[in-house]
Amino acid sequence: SAEILRACVEVGGSLTGEHGIGVEKKEFMHWLFTEADLEAMAKVKRTFDPMNRFNPAKVFPSPPSCGEVGVAPHKIPAGLWV
Repeated sequence: SAEILRACVEVGGSLTGEHGIGVEKKEFMHWLFTEADLEAMAKVKRTFDPMNRFNPAKVFPSPPSCGEVGVAPHKIPAGLWV
């Protein structure tokens, strides 16, 4: 899949699809965005999601770690609509 995504970016395409950036594509975001771009986007996300409850471990690349794969999603309180 990385080869397909690289080819797409090289001809001016994007990494996003119907569901945006997720687990599979986040590691390739540096192909399109600078570190400053990614940090600005992460700041906006932190502003609206300071407890990282919305799609944790998705969207933005993070330094790889052994525990990242096994991170359990935060529990969403009953009745909360996202």
